[in-house]
Amino acid sequence: MINASSEINKDPIVSIIVPAYNAANKIAFCLDSLLQLDFPQEKIEIIVVDNNSTDKTKEIIFSYPVTYVFEAKRTRGAARNKGISAARGKYIAFTDSDCIVDKNWLKILLEAIEGDDNVVACGGKITAYKTDNIVEKFTEKKNKLSQELAIDSDINFQVPRVVTANAIFLKEALEKVGLFDEDLITSEDTELGWRLSFNGFQMKYVPEAIVYHVHIRSLINFLMHQFEYGCASNLVFRKYKNIFKSKQSKTGYFVLKIRSLWRFTINIFKAGDKKEKERRIFWILQNLDNMFFVLGELFMFLKPLKLSSRLNSQCLSCQQIQFKYNGFNLRLNDGIFWFINKNSLRFYNFKSNLFYKLNETAADIWSCWIKGKDIPQTVDEISRKYGTSEEMVKEDALDFIEQLKEESILVSV
Repeated sequence: MINASSEINKDPIVSIIVPAYNAANKIAFCLDSLLQLDFPQEKIEIIVVDNNSTDKTKEIIFSYPVTYVFEAKRTRGAARNKGISAARGKYIAFTDSDCIVDKNWLKILLEAIEGDDNVVACGGKITAYKTDNIVEKFTEKKNKLSQELAIDSDINFQVPRVVTANAIFLKEALEKVGLFDEDLITSEDTELGWRLSFNGFQMKYVPEAIVYHVHIRSLINFLMHQFEYGCASNLVFRKYKNIFKSKQSKTGYFVLKIRSLWRFTINIFKAGDKKEKERRIFWILQNLDNMFFVLGELFMFLKPLKLSSRLNSQCLSCQQIQFKYNGFNLRLNDGIFWFINKNSLRFYNFKSNLFYKLNETAADIWSCWIKGKDIPQTVDEISRKYGTSEEMVKEDALDFIEQLKEESILVSV
């Protein structure tokens, strides 16, 4: 670790980490914007992680008053983890070397994460720096980097995640879940979001915090990124299916993906009623996008699964729930995980692919059980919080248990 600045900030509140690989043609724009932030400079440190670049990235970084860190392993997860290890701030902010931050970006993110005790990560809006290329226009119009879609499980019915091109985390929470998975080619922020969610942490979308992203302009590079996303998607789902003991027929999976691949391939040659040129091109790009994603899934499907110790040790810390009810020990069923998003409780069943959403009261009851409280203790805490009679709370709690048993979310040991 080398400090390019002549004076080191002694007590930074936020450490801004920028991974960079062969970023000589863009890193200067990113660093210029970070140095123009409307934020006390003595309260931040900027750490740029050179991910083993072969161009002049290192020389450019050294011309700025930032901290230079080198990471030989060429994965985004490894680069981000190296930056975290060097960071001294209570909060860790991330952006990428191909991003330009708004001057109020950090101030808005910090206010959002400090203003909600339930939130350990916030993500801001990611918008295109420019769209004078058809691939850039497609990326922007199809919300390929939508932070709102990533964080809000009400919209996409998926586990929340924060896209790290525009993000801030509580460092303590990152350390608790084991940081980023360094073996993933991409989607390391997706997998981290799963682990944060499975450990009971919440994330929040902050649209006022804006980062301008220089989208991929080359069609070949765009499609290769979709291939990488497909590889990472398959790997993440296989890891968690293994962890949650949810088996799936390999033959069925393979047939399903081949069918999808065939459908997307055929669609490319069908223009349909798409008469407008741009709409027709977008339609073709969407099918190419899907096709290369599936190709990535199939490619990774053929590779042996390596389950890192980080996932085994960290993911299940909050998922292992057990308590007594009517003389029986109840636990979370295999293949089901829970998380809290926007203060409501969510369950996802890997076996049936069903997604459940419950209200804030259910989340409060569940949180009591996670802390090891029994039914009487739970009833007492919830009734005091909402000023409701204990009889009513007890009835709601018991109904809640029966519903979870009916859906096979909770089972007897």
